[in-house]
Amino acid sequence: MEFLKIKEEMHYLQRKYRIIQELEKIVTNEGYVLIEPAIFEEYETFIKINKRIQKESMVKVINSDNSILILRPDATTSIIEQVIPKWEEGLKLKLFYNTKVFRHTSKGIKEYHQFGIENLGESCDYDVVELVFKILKQFNENYLVEIGNSKFINDLFKLLNLDEANEQVLKSYIYYKNQFEINRFIERNKPNHHKILSSLLSLQGCLTDIKKKLDDFTLTDEMEAAIDELNNLQFDNAKFDLSMISQYDYYDGIIFKGYYPNTPIPIISGGRYDGLTKRYGHRIKAVGFSIDSDALIREVFSK
Repeated sequence: MEFLKIKEEMHYLQRKYRIIQELEKIVTNEGYVLIEPAIFEEYETFIKINKRIQKESMVKVINSDNSILILRPDATTSIIEQVIPKWEEGLKLKLFYNTKVFRHTSKGIKEYHQFGIENLGESCDYDVVELVFKILKQFNENYLVEIGNSKFINDLFKLLNLDEANEQVLKSYIYYKNQFEINRFIERNKPNHHKILSSLLSLQGCLTDIKKKLDDFTLTDEMEAAIDELNNLQFDNAKFDLSMISQYDYYDGIIFKGYYPNTPIPIISGGRYDGLTKRYGHRIKAVGFSIDSDALIREVFSK
């Protein structure tokens, strides 16, 4: 935000600080401990994990050995890279961070404030999703949380049996809810199981209605299991969406996004990412979320 008067800016900074204090109080009461993510990540490693991320959006620097590093565009991968190589059997960690991430935009390099948690070493989808609801309700009782399960989409893509290039294109169409382009893709490529693909964006709403829509399709055991995992997450203010795809490719289970009425982008987003931990040496249970601190602060100031 930009200010013409220093008093206005100081008032904004004071309120911003109080909001962050509230977030810290909520998560520390749940047993989370502060961690500071490393500022640099290896470029090649990051893009192998997140193939749909626009490479031009990353802030790149050259290391002393001429390798390419990036200023962290995401706190989760940075934390996992720090923690997992030192992991010990039976360990459980509840971590939170209040940091910045960096991206190239049309206006140059921008810093974004991000607050989030990572729960490592235990199965706690319900507890983490419940914490999402608690945080959203703290600042505005009018909110919505969309919940999906990437296992459903991932197994659908196994059935579609696409090459990597077409898979990434189709995932982008689904991510942006572009039914027109999905239909064109089906017409051009005629993939296996195209009927469920053409209906994918309609698999939203209450879980009972979604299940009825799926009665006409034959689902794999993994897809059935993905739906079953959602049964335990039927909170008030929750909407389910089996077409949900995250911006990041490392999620492999429950995923979710939280919104306020006047925010077109998610205030909170996250999910389960056990597979990401395996890339760094130990496959463990892992689930977390990040909060767009700037968007949250704008929401609080707009009330």
